[in-house]
Amino acid sequence: MSDVDIQLRLGDRNVNLIEEHVDTALRIDTLPDNNVVAMQEGTICLVVSASPAYLWSGSAIHVSQTNSQPTAASPSMAWSQPIAWTCVDAEGQKRQVQVRSRLAVSTADAAIEAAIVGLGPTRVVS
Repeated sequence: MSDVDIQLRLGDRNVNLIEEHVDTALRIDTLPDNNVVAMQEGTICLVVSASPAYLWSGSAIHVSQTNSQPTAASPSMAWSQPIAWTCVDAEGQKRQVQVRSRLAVSTADAAIEAAIVGLGPTRVVS
């Protein structure tokens, strides 16, 4: 029998490794400080997704719009605070689109579900 016990915690928030007694973590983010030993395991990208009904409704976010566009849900986003999503237009140019979450959620799964039921687009990691 092994003397090692493992506890698996899954969540969409950064934990304080020392305060929460965590020995190893897999993070999708930049490192918070230089006091952590880390190695890069891969890369991710952000994708904007919405339900087909929302896209066909004509209310989809377009990169040429600069006013605040409502989104379904955003994990880890301050409630109703406009932020900018960086998008790439048809010519390959990066553009900032102002968005405001209509629903703040604590997990990416909840954001995806909100988008699926047609509340608007969401942006999550691929």
